[in-house]
Amino acid sequence: MAAIVPAVEHFLLHEAVQAGVVKKVTITNPTNPNKVHKHMAPWFTEECRASRQGYKAAARKHGRSSQEAASAFSQYRATCKAAASHFAAQLPDMLKYKPREFWKWVNYVPTTAAAIPPETFASHCKGLYSRGNG
Repeated sequence: MAAIVPAVEHFLLHEAVQAGVVKKVTITNPTNPNKVHKHMAPWFTEECRASRQGYKAAARKHGRSSQEAASAFSQYRATCKAAASHFAAQLPDMLKYKPREFWKWVNYVPTTAAAIPPETFASHCKGLYSRGNG
């Protein structure tokens, strides 16, 4: 019985996605640790990522409380601060030349996983399990 449950669950989810009742959601690990209103920070660049990797490497090699790790962390913060100020300076031009991208960042509304109304899911499942015309 326990082996059947994952197969049935997979089948139900696959059928619900094909019927359009739910959207398929793929979960990925974010590569950007800096969050702005629970979404990726638009200013986090490759320089920031490389600087963060340098800090983590220094912390692993010398310890977190070492002078090398402290200087790497201050470099990381300075890089991120410069990238954020550069992005903020670009916002007025973005409003003028790329308004869709500007308003995407300004009016960000976090999305949740697909919430299925119980009635819709029940009617979908009823159609799957009915035999004949009934």
